[in-house]
Amino acid sequence: VSTCSWYDKAGNFSINEAPTGMGGCLGTLDQRTASQCYYTAFFPALDKLELDLFRRAQAEDGMCAHEIGFAGIKLWARPFSKWPDLVAAYIIQVYHHYQRTGDKEMLLLHWPHIKKAVEWTLTLDDTGCGIPFICPGRGTTYDNQFWEGINAFIATMQIASYRLGSVCAALSGEKDIADKWEKMAEKAHSERMSRLWDEKRNYFFNAYNPKNGNL
Repeated sequence: VSTCSWYDKAGNFSINEAPTGMGGCLGTLDQRTASQCYYTAFFPALDKLELDLFRRAQAEDGMCAHEIGFAGIKLWARPFSKWPDLVAAYIIQVYHHYQRTGDKEMLLLHWPHIKKAVEWTLTLDDTGCGIPFICPGRGTTYDNQFWEGINAFIATMQIASYRLGSVCAALSGEKDIADKWEKMAEKAHSERMSRLWDEKRNYFFNAYNPKNGNL
């Protein structure tokens, strides 16, 4: 970790996604989903610092940033990263930090950004099923794959966005939103099972595209 970490004079902390081949890419929000538990457990103050950089880097429309700079902090959400799973990654990590630390002030600081992020994912729900639709111009953290339509990974991450977002809403005193997102989670789950689950072979298809069925 020490060889890949970034800690500057301004007190900004981040981790380089990879020591070679990534051009000093800092963050990144999707990779943090797997690695954040170590920061939270052993370095909660640093975890909080980097999460706050992602809060500040959020786009005006609610889209979450994939990274927070290349070999230097730059707080902006690049348009290439229309990855709806980044919203779930953000919510999971904010809530996990709250779980481990009990820092409700931190959760309340992030709450308006969580709300805006979930609302952004709804603008990608082209079919009205509660799940963002993947098409050219939109992708996922599996950037070497392209599963057009309603795909299993995004469906699962979106359900996590609704469920944990609902918990954050309740903790923030917004019961109406908490209830609304719980209903959205149920709807998205029903659609995922209807469109993607193979009852005979007991697995999920990669994706369902109304144009050509399951992939």
